[in-house]
Amino acid sequence: MRLAGNTRPEAILANDRGPVPDGYDFDHILLVLQRSPEQEQELKTLIESLNDRNSPNFHHWMTPEEFGRYGVAQEDIDKVTGWLESNGFRVNTVYANHMMIDFSGSAASVRTAFHTSMHYLEVRGEQHISNVGDPWVPAALAPVVKGTFSLNDFKPHPMYRSKTDYTFGGCASSADVPTEPGTCYAVIPQDNAVIYNLNPLWSAGVTGQGQTIALVEDTDTYTPSGGTFASDWNTYVTTFGLSGYGGTYTEAHPGGCADPGSNADDGEAAIDVEMASSFAPGASIQLISCGSGSFTFGGVLALSNLVNASGPYPNVVSMSYGLCEAGTGNGANAYFYNTFEQTAAQGISAFVSSGDEGPSSCSSLFGTDYDVTTLGVTGWGESPYNVSVGGTDFEDVYNLKAAANGGAPLSTYWSSTNSATYGSALSYIPEMPWDDSCANVLISEVANNTFTTYGSTGTCNKSPFNTTSGYESPGAGSGGASNCATGNGGASQTSAAVSDAYCQGYPKPSYQAGSSLSGG
Repeated sequence: MRLAGNTRPEAILANDRGPVPDGYDFDHILLVLQRSPEQEQELKTLIESLNDRNSPNFHHWMTPEEFGRYGVAQEDIDKVTGWLESNGFRVNTVYANHMMIDFSGSAASVRTAFHTSMHYLEVRGEQHISNVGDPWVPAALAPVVKGTFSLNDFKPHPMYRSKTDYTFGGCASSADVPTEPGTCYAVIPQDNAVIYNLNPLWSAGVTGQGQTIALVEDTDTYTPSGGTFASDWNTYVTTFGLSGYGGTYTEAHPGGCADPGSNADDGEAAIDVEMASSFAPGASIQLISCGSGSFTFGGVLALSNLVNASGPYPNVVSMSYGLCEAGTGNGANAYFYNTFEQTAAQGISAFVSSGDEGPSSCSSLFGTDYDVTTLGVTGWGESPYNVSVGGTDFEDVYNLKAAANGGAPLSTYWSSTNSATYGSALSYIPEMPWDDSCANVLISEVANNTFTTYGSTGTCNKSPFNTTSGYESPGAGSGGASNCATGNGGASQTSAAVSDAYCQGYPKPSYQAGSSLSGG
């Protein structure tokens, strides 16, 4: 039986650079299993009762072993592991949830067992390895096997987008940046505390004390020469007046996995741990990381090891990496559904970045800085069991410059001087969905005196907006309804990231009764 939707869209003839040698060994391949529809419905009902104050099950959170009772039966697990071993694979871990198997083996074993070849690919000048066709499994195993997390070395991307100009030198309004007010206000923790009215909570002792927030990473935070992993974090909380609330920062490598050290993703890790402390300065911040396998992203290994361990568990897990549903693939999409379903059953609140790529999180597949595909949300955070967290922006400049809105001065919201901890916000600031592109109708009105962004005279076709990289970027809050959690968009590289009749999304969960999103 073919496990459809488990091949990267880049695995096409134009990118193919030949087969990987048979002896090439891959570690940490994840086989994602599936329970029966009857088991799934029973588990769903149980999780709902864990969150029902009127149920005797309320907050009687499950252990991984109890959750595993709703997974694949041990006799079927034995058949799957036996089949893997008979094809030369090494079984590393059968997870306690009975929904995933970690195994390793050679390219020859992949070809023999899964009837697909591993090839080198060259994609936008970078070398990768991937299966060039969907894997197959024996029909007898198909009822309990959903797919592979990955049979390729493509990794997800951090979901933040760096601002082009890090300094305040670009804050003055200019021909290229007509939307700048002439003064910039850096947003720091004390500003957040004023804008979102956190100070009364902190004064009352509601600071996150007693709570653990785990940040999922494939890297440690940067360790400066002569310092420790916590050096930058200590500087951050001390500089911005957060050190007196009792928060802590630690790093852990769940399940005894390899410590990845710090790598190019440490910028994402720094954002994650520091922002968690800026809102919950009394919380225990814990970075969890593992070294990536040949195919599997280290953060995925860290998350899997964490939720399948014996505990204690964090109150919150947060992940800021992703890739659109169509690119993530059916097996990996199922992994995140299963894993966040498990966190919900174990009393862990899971938050995942919706991304900073505007309406289509698939554009990153093609290395473009503009949207080339239809609507697409991240496959790493679209399950009904996690909270997808998006971005907003302040509309103070729009209120100031758009004459039709009455124009409140910036002094309404910002002080001209800083406090001892560098705060300058005076009050709540009206917000809008985050969108830095020329397609933002409010930017268009401020800078071009029109709400029309399209067409020959629209803002996106008028200089400087069609020549300046900041306005051509899809840098904007992502998010929306799941629409391609299973299936795929076609055979070619471009259509494979397009949501069409082959794709199906997860239906809108029942608890979203107040939402107008139809989902599916």
